[in-house]
Amino acid sequence: MQDCIKTLVFLAISAISALFFWELSSADWRPLAVLLIGSLIGLIPASIARHKGHSFAVWWALGTFLFVIALPITLLLSPDLPRIEQRRLSEGMKKCPFCAELIKEEAAVCKHCGRDLITHAESAEVRSPTRRKATERARYV
Repeated sequence: MQDCIKTLVFLAISAISALFFWELSSADWRPLAVLLIGSLIGLIPASIARHKGHSFAVWWALGTFLFVIALPITLLLSPDLPRIEQRRLSEGMKKCPFCAELIKEEAAVCKHCGRDLITHAESAEVRSPTRRKATERARYV
Protein backbone atom coordinates (compact mmCIF):
# COMPACT_ATOMS: atom_id res chain seq x y z
CA MET A 1 0.00 0.00 0.00
CA GLN A 2 2.91 2.34 0.68
CA ASP A 3 4.14 1.80 -2.88
CA CYS A 4 0.75 2.84 -4.18
CA ILE A 5 0.75 6.00 -2.10
CA LYS A 6 4.29 6.88 -3.21
CA THR A 7 3.26 6.41 -6.83
CA LEU A 8 0.20 8.60 -6.44
CA VAL A 9 2.25 11.34 -4.78
CA PHE A 10 4.82 11.15 -7.57
CA LEU A 11 2.11 11.39 -10.22
CA ALA A 12 0.43 14.32 -8.48
CA ILE A 13 3.70 16.24 -8.23
CA SER A 14 4.43 15.51 -11.89
CA ALA A 15 1.01 16.74 -12.97
CA ILE A 16 1.21 19.90 -10.87
CA SER A 17 4.68 20.75 -12.15
CA ALA A 18 3.50 20.19 -15.71
CA LEU A 19 0.54 22.49 -15.16
CA PHE A 20 2.38 25.37 -13.51
CA PHE A 21 5.89 25.32 -14.94
CA TRP A 22 5.52 24.26 -18.54
CA GLU A 23 3.79 26.33 -21.13
CA LEU A 24 2.49 23.75 -23.54
CA SER A 25 -0.01 24.13 -26.31
CA SER A 26 -3.07 21.86 -26.32
CA ALA A 27 -1.50 19.49 -28.88
CA ASP A 28 1.53 18.97 -26.60
CA TRP A 29 -0.67 17.87 -23.67
CA ARG A 30 -1.87 14.68 -25.35
CA PRO A 31 1.24 12.51 -24.72
CA LEU A 32 1.46 13.77 -21.13
CA ALA A 33 -2.23 13.11 -20.54
CA VAL A 34 -1.95 9.59 -22.00
CA LEU A 35 1.06 8.85 -19.77
CA LEU A 36 -0.65 10.27 -16.68
CA ILE A 37 -3.85 8.31 -17.27
CA GLY A 38 -1.87 5.15 -18.08
CA SER A 39 0.11 5.56 -14.85
CA LEU A 40 -3.08 5.80 -12.82
CA ILE A 41 -4.69 2.84 -14.57
CA GLY A 42 -1.48 0.84 -14.09
CA LEU A 43 -2.10 0.92 -10.34
CA ILE A 44 -4.95 -1.59 -10.73
CA PRO A 45 -2.89 -4.60 -11.90
CA ALA A 46 -0.03 -3.52 -9.63
CA SER A 47 -2.18 -3.63 -6.50
CA ILE A 48 -3.68 -7.00 -7.52
CA ALA A 49 -0.20 -8.44 -8.12
CA ARG A 50 1.12 -7.10 -4.79
CA HIS A 51 -1.82 -8.66 -2.98
CA LYS A 52 -0.85 -11.99 -4.56
CA GLY A 53 2.79 -11.60 -3.45
CA HIS A 54 4.33 -10.33 -6.70
CA SER A 55 6.34 -7.17 -7.41
CA PHE A 56 4.32 -3.95 -7.35
CA ALA A 57 6.78 -1.95 -9.49
CA VAL A 58 7.03 -4.53 -12.29
CA TRP A 59 3.28 -4.93 -12.61
CA TRP A 60 2.73 -1.17 -12.37
CA ALA A 61 5.07 -0.64 -15.34
CA LEU A 62 3.35 -3.42 -17.29
CA GLY A 63 -0.06 -2.05 -16.38
CA THR A 64 0.91 1.46 -17.44
CA PHE A 65 2.02 0.50 -20.93
CA LEU A 66 0.12 -2.76 -21.55
CA PHE A 67 -3.00 -2.50 -19.37
CA VAL A 68 -5.16 -4.66 -21.63
CA ILE A 69 -2.67 -7.52 -21.31
CA ALA A 70 -1.51 -6.94 -17.71
CA LEU A 71 -4.94 -6.90 -16.06
CA PRO A 72 -6.11 -10.35 -17.20
CA ILE A 73 -2.70 -11.84 -16.45
CA THR A 74 -2.71 -10.46 -12.89
CA LEU A 75 -6.22 -11.78 -12.36
CA LEU A 76 -5.08 -15.24 -13.46
CA LEU A 77 -1.79 -15.19 -11.51
CA SER A 78 -1.52 -17.72 -8.77
CA PRO A 79 -0.48 -16.34 -5.37
CA ASP A 80 3.20 -16.57 -4.47
CA LEU A 81 2.60 -18.25 -1.11
CA PRO A 82 6.20 -18.18 0.22
CA ARG A 83 6.43 -14.41 -0.36
CA ILE A 84 3.01 -13.78 1.18
CA GLU A 85 3.99 -15.88 4.20
CA GLN A 86 7.31 -14.02 4.58
CA ARG A 87 5.54 -10.66 4.38
CA ARG A 88 3.00 -11.70 7.01
CA LEU A 89 5.75 -13.05 9.29
CA SER A 90 7.57 -9.71 9.02
CA GLU A 91 4.30 -7.90 9.85
CA GLY A 92 4.08 -9.59 13.26
CA MET A 93 2.49 -12.98 12.64
CA LYS A 94 3.94 -16.30 13.81
CA LYS A 95 3.47 -19.95 12.89
CA CYS A 96 1.61 -22.34 15.14
CA PRO A 97 4.08 -25.05 16.24
CA PHE A 98 1.38 -27.72 15.90
CA CYS A 99 -0.40 -27.01 12.59
CA ALA A 100 2.04 -24.50 10.97
CA GLU A 101 -0.72 -22.00 10.17
CA LEU A 102 -0.07 -18.26 10.59
CA ILE A 103 -1.56 -16.68 13.72
CA LYS A 104 -1.16 -13.41 15.61
CA GLU A 105 1.97 -13.01 17.73
CA GLU A 106 -0.07 -12.51 20.93
CA ALA A 107 -2.31 -15.55 20.41
CA ALA A 108 -2.60 -17.96 23.33
CA VAL A 109 -4.72 -20.51 21.42
CA CYS A 110 -4.38 -21.37 17.74
CA LYS A 111 -7.53 -20.41 15.83
CA HIS A 112 -6.93 -23.20 13.31
CA CYS A 113 -6.22 -26.26 15.44
CA GLY A 114 -7.44 -25.01 18.85
CA ARG A 115 -4.31 -26.01 20.77
CA ASP A 116 -2.84 -23.96 23.61
CA LEU A 117 0.30 -22.09 22.63
CA ILE A 118 1.39 -21.12 26.13
CA THR A 119 4.06 -23.49 27.44
CA HIS A 120 4.08 -24.75 31.03
CA ALA A 121 6.88 -22.33 32.00
CA GLU A 122 4.97 -19.38 30.60
CA SER A 123 1.73 -20.48 32.26
CA ALA A 124 3.52 -20.62 35.63
CA GLU A 125 4.66 -17.03 35.10
CA VAL A 126 1.16 -15.93 34.14
CA ARG A 127 -0.46 -17.53 37.19
CA SER A 128 1.41 -16.22 40.19
CA PRO A 129 1.19 -18.08 43.55
CA THR A 130 -1.04 -15.42 45.09
CA ARG A 131 -3.43 -15.64 42.18
CA ARG A 132 -3.53 -19.44 42.49
CA LYS A 133 -4.51 -19.16 46.15
CA ALA A 134 -7.27 -16.69 45.29
CA THR A 135 -8.72 -19.00 42.67
CA GLU A 136 -8.54 -21.98 45.04
CA ARG A 137 -10.40 -20.01 47.72
CA ALA A 138 -13.02 -19.00 45.16
CA ARG A 139 -13.65 -22.68 44.33
CA TYR A 140 -14.46 -23.57 47.96
CA VAL A 141 -16.78 -20.63 48.56
